[in-house]
Amino acid sequence: PEVTISKVPALVGKTEREAQALLESVKLQIGTVTKVPTGEEALVGRIASQNIPADTELKQDSKINIEVYELKMKFLKEFIVKKVITK
Repeated sequence: PEVTISKVPALVGKTEREAQALLESVKLQIGTVTKVPTGEEALVGRIASQNIPADTELKQDSKINIEVYELKMKFLKEFIVKKVITK
């Protein structure tokens, strides 16, 4: 059987849904999704890292593990305190 190769797309900064679509378009899959805390609202729901770098050639149907930012209350409290103190 012939092995078909796909190039890993750049996923960092994309949303999980965008990453899913990009991976499906090159016959790859999302593997494990790990949540990573952030205090930056603009990053929430976006991909922080991928375990296999972009442009790596992989066998089709391989899985790419990703880390996705989520807002942590601890950071949110610090953010609010900073805003109050700096005013």
